[in-house]
Amino acid sequence: MCIAVLLKKDVKISEATLKNCWENNDDGAGIGFAYGGNIYIRKGYTKFESFYKSFLEIRQKFNPTMILHFRWATQGKRNTRNCHPFYINKNIMFCHNGVITHIAYDSELSDTYLFNQTVLKKLPIDFYKNEILMELIRRYSSYSKFLFLNNEGQYYILNESAGHWNGGVWYSSEDYSWKRYGYSGNRGTWNKNNYNYESYYQYDYYDNYQNNNKNTKIVKFHDKEYLCVECGIKLYTSIDIDRLLCSKCYYKFIKNT
Repeated sequence: MCIAVLLKKDVKISEATLKNCWENNDDGAGIGFAYGGNIYIRKGYTKFESFYKSFLEIRQKFNPTMILHFRWATQGKRNTRNCHPFYINKNIMFCHNGVITHIAYDSELSDTYLFNQTVLKKLPIDFYKNEILMELIRRYSSYSKFLFLNNEGQYYILNESAGHWNGGVWYSSEDYSWKRYGYSGNRGTWNKNNYNYESYYQYDYYDNYQNNNKNTKIVKFHDKEYLCVECGIKLYTSIDIDRLLCSKCYYKFIKNT
């Protein structure tokens, strides 16, 4: 039932540990990190090798605090839209481990995606600093585990004690600690008619990126297709590709903050 991982700056994690996370939860992986006052999501990986390549690129170039998620689908299709992390607003993202029973079943969309759309996106921009609101989320979500990361690289864990720390890394379950033997993977088929998964994330970083250079993009163009992680439409501009959000979805964040 998924695993969420908090990897703080300068803390190490082994490839074997990440591989265990993947092999036990192989319905899609994602990475979230903050840099230069912005939050970035890279998700929809369907192969461990692609995930790990991107993980190393981000880690070696920026060494940020990161949130990682490996999905075991319980509701909704196996596609990029249902992969974690998710943008809540322009300043914060999250990933989730658990089942939110108060959300109606949907064959297309996951309970986490729907919870974000119907609840989290409607809260004040700094809701995660309000203990009462966080307690309400905790109870409403059936005491699920949530991992939030804001644009300053600060993390917040809801139901932290339901997971545990090991070697300076927080894990929402124990799926990282054992290897699944005799498991062939690929429990279902990804909906590749709507998403071009692996090609999203074949990106390179500019070597001359500067925090104070607002015009420098964090990704380069490749001859690949990029889609908005919120609504799924094709992205064309470097700004939209950089944040993996179309202008319409991005300005929804602006309007609501």
